[in-house]
Amino acid sequence: MLSGEKPLSVLSGMIPANDSFEEIPEYLFDPHVESGAFVKLEYCQPNSAKDPHYKGLRVVLYALAHEAWRIDAYLLIRNTAGKTGWTDALTRLEGSLLGYAEWQNDAFIEQIQKRRGPR
Repeated sequence: MLSGEKPLSVLSGMIPANDSFEEIPEYLFDPHVESGAFVKLEYCQPNSAKDPHYKGLRVVLYALAHEAWRIDAYLLIRNTAGKTGWTDALTRLEGSLLGYAEWQNDAFIEQIQKRRGPR
């Protein structure tokens, strides 16, 4: 992000947090939020699987300040996926928001499709 190549970062960790390691290294990003270079948004996603071991997911998004619109677009994608299910099209949109090139999105989607197998 500091080089300007990646405009958005999305980090997540379990609730309650895993004590054995730091899932979201906020200390690396927050000085850039304080300086105004990055913007930050945090939200919690409840555990829909009712797993008694964790209550949900904490998600922290960082965007370059002049690319802050990407946070709202990312949240729209996640909200849409929650209602319609995750698709290859949403994967492509997510990758583009994160700053990946089309060829990188193509390669990632191809890997997903291979793992998923024939439909």
